[in-house]
Amino acid sequence: MHTVKTLRFIGLAFSIFLLFAFKASEACEYSGSNINYIKTQIEKAISQNDLSLVRYFTYKALDGIEKSKKQLEDCGCDHAAIGIEESSHLLKRATKESTLKGSKELLNKSLKNTKGSIEALEQHEGHLAKPKKAMLSMNSDDTGANTPEILMENRFLQERIDISLGSYRESLNKVVRTVNCKEARAFAERIYQHSEKELLNPNQTEGKKYYHLKTQQITAEALEQIGDCSQNNLAGK
Repeated sequence: MHTVKTLRFIGLAFSIFLLFAFKASEACEYSGSNINYIKTQIEKAISQNDLSLVRYFTYKALDGIEKSKKQLEDCGCDHAAIGIEESSHLLKRATKESTLKGSKELLNKSLKNTKGSIEALEQHEGHLAKPKKAMLSMNSDDTGANTPEILMENRFLQERIDISLGSYRESLNKVVRTVNCKEARAFAERIYQHSEKELLNPNQTEGKKYYHLKTQQITAEALEQIGDCSQNNLAGK
């Protein structure tokens, strides 16, 4: 009798897993379509020689990112979500540039991040079809959270995040050097506060926590460099 109950429980658990895997896979398909749309809008922006048209297509890309957030969250691909968040930072900066050259430099970096997100999403979708060992041992006390495979995956994710945040650091440094002190400080404070808020969210994945922690650290360094703006002691202020 116990064997029958156990088999029923395992069958139910596996059915629930398949249901969530199907929903995640569906969300990833929608995300892939959305990110390709975003990529297309960025490419259109880059191809323009009129700054107003560059901004028009950049805003279309930003709108696409905003509409993709829910699907990306449901998909559960941290690599893709982080890449798109970085793209969003760069696109917002591009809309504030006063020259085609400056705007397109940021757009090209954003395009690189967006393509990286597409690649990450494709790899993630491939993994969804393969139930992880942790899911197949639901009655075990060992969740597999500290296995060498999981630890290696976490290290790889952190390395990818560090690389992607290099563009953010570079972009933020340019803000510090070239933008009016008060505007630069307001820009950095908004990002710092956003990361602070996200770190308070108990439902964040480990990848997202690491991303927002590193973003907050980079932004804190910029805020220290900017100062309180009481004295215009920075170049270009």
